[in-house]
Amino acid sequence: MSAGLAHEFKNAIATLHGYVQLLQSLELDDRARGTAESLLNEVRNLSDMVTSFLNFARPQPLQLDEINLDELIADCAAELAPTFKQMEVQLVITETADVGPNATVIRADERMLRQALLNLIRNAA
Repeated sequence: MSAGLAHEFKNAIATLHGYVQLLQSLELDDRARGTAESLLNEVRNLSDMVTSFLNFARPQPLQLDEINLDELIADCAAELAPTFKQMEVQLVITETADVGPNATVIRADERMLRQALLNLIRNAA
């Protein structure tokens, strides 16, 4: 039953995603463009939450890969930048991203770690 409900949510979210993309195709001023980008990020976040709910209902095995933690944090910060701007919050990363041999590389499930980091950073804002 919960999977069926989650599927219905996914359908509604997909419709919202389509409308936001249509909105972004219009000629918008900077403020409207930023708002549309924030809306798109929130729709993606809703989709991720529903996916997480489904994964909780039927856990999947971890997919462990080598992950550059500095790059992942920078990607999350970039994804949330429109939200920070709208909230008038500044994210300060104290370490610079390193993609060379000194990069912070860990073994993790990138999808799950990305979601956890996005949630932590968004909640901190």
